[in-house]
Amino acid sequence: MLKPLLCVTVIAMAISLGGCATRIVVPPAPGCPVPASLVEECPKPAVLEDGINYGDLLLKQQSDRRSLELCASNQRALKRLVAECKAELERYNASLQR
Repeated sequence: MLKPLLCVTVIAMAISLGGCATRIVVPPAPGCPVPASLVEECPKPAVLEDGINYGDLLLKQQSDRRSLELCASNQRALKRLVAECKAELERYNASLQR
């Protein structure tokens, strides 16, 4: 007779104690997606062959310059994105401290 009563008491205590436990739910951290176009490797400069004429040299120089400008623009955008992401993560971490 004592065993069933003991079992019921233990089960009742387990249920009541389980309700007292504090459960902390941490929301997922914000992601920092980076567009693939910003992490592409910059193109290498054009190779100048022996005997190239001045017109072709200028065309290659212009092409290289455009590539460098695009690469620099992507680098600036990537730096901006990383700074925004870092700020967002700092705000997120600060919200967890409250």
